[in-house]
Order: sequence, then C-alpha cells, then structure tokens
Amino acid sequence: MRRVPLPRLARIALSIFVCAVALAVTGPVEARAMTTPEARLLHRVNHVRAAHGLRRVQVGSTIQSAAHSWAVYLRQHSAFYHGRLSLGTSENIGWLTCRRDWAHDLVRMWLNSPTHRVHLLDPGARRIGVGVSRGRWSGYSCVRIGVTRFR
Repeated sequence: MRRVPLPRLARIALSIFVCAVALAVTGPVEARAMTTPEARLLHRVNHVRAAHGLRRVQVGSTIQSAAHSWAVYLRQHSAFYHGRLSLGTSENIGWLTCRRDWAHDLVRMWLNSPTHRVHLLDPGARRIGVGVSRGRWSGYSCVRIGVTRFR
C-alpha cells in the first residue's frame, strides 16, 4: 500500500495539535530550582530574620529567577551594581572570595551595613529571590556573587 503525504496545511495543523496536547499534559513549566549555594544563603537570611523576631521569607518563582540571572550576569560581565527593580522590590548584592562560611560572612556584611540591614530585616518582606554565582570575576580566580531581592 502506498503512503499518501499529508498536505502542508494539514501537517501544520497536526503539529500545532500535538504541541497543544503536550503542553496540556505536562502543565506549566516549573520555576527553576534553587542551587545548593542559593539554598544555603536563603537559610542564613531566614536564620538572621528569625533571630530578630521576623517571619521567614518564602521564595517567589519570578523574583527567584531574576535574582539568579542577575548574579550570573554580574559575574560573567565582571560588573557590580544594582539591577532594575520593580516598584516595592529591594536588593542586596555582595561578593567575596570563595571560602568556607561564605553565606554567613555575606549576611553578616549586610547586617553591618545600615542600607543593606534595612532590606534584610524589612518586616514587610514576604518573598525573596536568591541568586548565587561562583567563578572567575574581575581578576579574581574564585568569587561568589550573592544577590537577594525582597518583596
């Protein structure tokens, strides 16, 4: 039996149908998972907030993706400045050379800075995004760039 090729329009319609079914079956794309260093920094942030009688902040998927992307961008471009933020969002950024207890040290640095402390200990903050990027940066062989965004 000879196979009859589908007309071009029918192939396009079939492709669209298959994609729609695949999306319906798989559901929405999950937010990117936090890396282990990002989870470590989140733990330190929430530990300090709890020690100051504040509620823990929860990871928001959009703000998390933005914080991660910003940390990677800063390191890859040997840059160090705050990103554009939507209204009601604050940001702490920091860097230090690769070392043990880096998350503790970074949060301690933010606590010792009046401007960063306000963001870290904001009682109105409910959501957080945490970005950490490790690697070569601005002449250093190994640094960690940390970004926290609060909303």
